[in-house]
Amino acid sequence: MRGNESEDDATLLVNSISQISADAFFVTQKLHSNNDHFDVIYYKQILPKKLADRLLIYCEKNIKYFTGNLARVFLFNQWHPIPRKQMAMGHPNLHYRFSGNVIPAKPWNAVILALRNLVSEIAKCDFNFVLINRCAFFFFSRWASED
Repeated sequence: MRGNESEDDATLLVNSISQISADAFFVTQKLHSNNDHFDVIYYKQILPKKLADRLLIYCEKNIKYFTGNLARVFLFNQWHPIPRKQMAMGHPNLHYRFSGNVIPAKPWNAVILALRNLVSEIAKCDFNFVLINRCAFFFFSRWASED
């Protein structure tokens, strides 16, 4: 393995993501709530499969997930390890509170920033934070509460 393989992968991914035109996407499904607090807009397959597969491989090699106190939740009056890997990236000084924990945003890396920029352009929303979860199995999903 070359010493700069991850940098080469990152550069290729950033270039590939940056070449995707936000103009090519249209709303495939839009859901509204009964109140005005949220809308869910679904875009089908923003990334081509090969690019999505490369992105997953890159993330598996390069995302450094939180450990220790940042990898636990407070439920039923006690601390429990989170049954998934997680980390966050975002703008400076941002954090996410849930289930008794505060997750700080690490600085964007080039690949996740390129993906954020594409999604922001498509959705016409300036996203400033992402919580990255890596679940081994879907049945690990559990109830969580935002503080």
